[in-house]
Amino acid sequence: MNANFVRSSYLQIAGRSASPVGLVVLLHDTVIRSLHRALHAVKSDDIEQRTAELNHVIAVIGQLQGVLNFERGGEVSPQLDRFYDMARGKIIEANIKVSEEIMQQLAEQFLSLREAWQQVEREVSGAPAPARTVPESIAAQPGGVPVEEPVGSHWSA
Repeated sequence: MNANFVRSSYLQIAGRSASPVGLVVLLHDTVIRSLHRALHAVKSDDIEQRTAELNHVIAVIGQLQGVLNFERGGEVSPQLDRFYDMARGKIIEANIKVSEEIMQQLAEQFLSLREAWQQVEREVSGAPAPARTVPESIAAQPGGVPVEEPVGSHWSA
């Protein structure tokens, strides 16, 4: 059995059983993984892979942005909306300029945002805070398979 298939299957199952905030964390993981794969594609001069990964990031950002709840989200929702708009523009710029620096900065920003969502998840669930580490699921995986996000969920941020 292929390791990428196993990882993809595991993440799909995790997505189905995740809480609404957990789904947001999983989508941020997906953005970070795709940015890392795009960085790897730049280093291996694989234009097609780089473009596919950055397009995938834009699609996931669209999902994140599409579930923002402006009625219940207070001032956080408009801030996230502006961040996602900025990130989309930076991804396009990174692709045009083939900028590893922009991609790395975006990965770091999404990692920080992911950690904030993890904190929200812990507060909602009452779970203790784990040590601050970068999850293995986010590590750059050359040749990795993009993870299919769950569709039809009813969560909102």
